[in-house]
Formats: sequence, structure tokens, C-alpha cells
Amino acid sequence: NIIPLTLNETIKLSAVFCLLWFIANFSSNASLSYTSVASQTILSSTSSFFTLFIGAILQVESINSKKLLGLLISFIGIICVTESDSIAQEITFSKVEIVIGNSLALIGALVYGIYSTFLKKSIVDESKINIKLFFGFVGLFTLIGLWPIILILHYTGIETIELPPSSTVIYLLLINATITFVSDYCWAKAILLTSPLTVTVGLSLTIPFAMIGDVLFKNKIISIGYIVGAILVLVSFALINGEEDIDNKNNNKMESNKQLSINIRDIENQTLETLYCSL
Repeated sequence: NIIPLTLNETIKLSAVFCLLWFIANFSSNASLSYTSVASQTILSSTSSFFTLFIGAILQVESINSKKLLGLLISFIGIICVTESDSIAQEITFSKVEIVIGNSLALIGALVYGIYSTFLKKSIVDESKINIKLFFGFVGLFTLIGLWPIILILHYTGIETIELPPSSTVIYLLLINATITFVSDYCWAKAILLTSPLTVTVGLSLTIPFAMIGDVLFKNKIISIGYIVGAILVLVSFALINGEEDIDNKNNNKMESNKQLSINIRDIENQTLETLYCSL
């Protein structure tokens, strides 16, 4: 029987998740100020490795050769796409800036692996929590605890607050906020229904979808490297998803055997008690 989280437990979980989520996104976006988009994309893709290893430590994931092979294929595919799609950068970065930017990108990937695994470990099953209530508290904590940081950055001159210059920008912000909310909601539901590793690798499927969108709407000519990279990402997702399905079946079988053993033991105890009473 699954016991749902209480309101206090949901609030505490939302507060911890909010902080980890903020650190991961802030680090990932801040890295773009110090390193190239290509480097940031490649380093951010290491989140799948962090997710697997952290999940194994917390006993949420299991490590095997096929999963490692799938992650390696996905990583190579992302490199192929990034290199084929990258253009010459007009902005040059110093060695110190590159180290800072790459470090921030890795921190973002690491913390992503932590909070995605933390969510699965804390909740386990989707019926244990009200996802809408959970994200409601995440938004509340972000508004109360994290949004004021922007004011500090504004008054210190690090990041100036500016109002949107036109109504078009406002509409774009609202659309982006809506899409982000739906995306995060689906992401959380997917983690609870499958596993953090499957969802993390599944996010890379934006690459082949983006390729299709470029061809249909922009009439863009896709390079061979881009096509090869997209195919590798699809193969890696299919491989890892298959392995996760096998793990789920094995886990369900183990749980069934465990429950069967408990039932048999209970029957034996009841039989012994009956015999003892009859004597």
C-alpha cells in the first residue's frame, strides 16, 4: 500500500527540489557567458552519466554494460550534432573564462543528476504525490526566496533589470513560460513513471525533432554529421529504454517473489498456530 506524502512532506520536498533546480539551471545558463555554446552543450550532456552513477549509489538505477554503451553512443551523437551545427564564434574567451564556463556547465550537469535522482528516490511512485501541488510550492519558493536575488544583482550592477521593450517580447515570454511549465510537468511525471536515466537520455530526442523542424519549416540543408548524430541519439534511447524495461520486469518479479515468500510464511505460521491450538 502506497502512503501519499503529507502536506508538510510535500512542502519540504518542494523546497529542496527548488534549490537544486535553481543551482542546476543557473550554472548551466551562466556557463554560456564564459564558454562557447558547443562546449556547454557537450558538457551538459554528461548529465546522463551523472544520473546513472548517482542513481546507482541511491539504488534507483542499475549499471550494466548496455546502459554504458547507450550513454556513450548518445554522447558521441551529441558531439557529432554539435560540431556539425556549430559556427565560428565572434566572441573569444580567455583561458580563465573557459575554465570557469566549463566548470559551471559540469556543475549544472552534476546537480541535474542529483535532483532528478532525488525526486525519484523521494517519491518512487506518482500516486504518492500531487504533482500540481508540488510544482505550485516550487513556484512559490522560487518567487519568495530566489526572485529577490535579481534585485541584489540589479543594485550591485551585475545584472540590470529591464522591462520588455515591446508587447511582442511580452507575448514571447508568456509563451515560453507556459511551454516551460508544461515541459517540467511532463518531465516530472515521466521520471516517476519510468526512470531518471530514461528521461535524461530522452531529452536528447530534441535533436532529431529539431532536425525535422529545420527541414520542414526552414528548408535547411542538414549535414551528414547532423544526421549521423541524430541516428545515434535515437539508437541510444532505444537501447537504454529496453534495458530499463528489463530492469523493471526483474524488479517486479523480485517483488512478487518476495510477497509470495511472505504469504507462504504467514500460511505456515497460521497452520502451526492451528495445530498448536488443537493439541
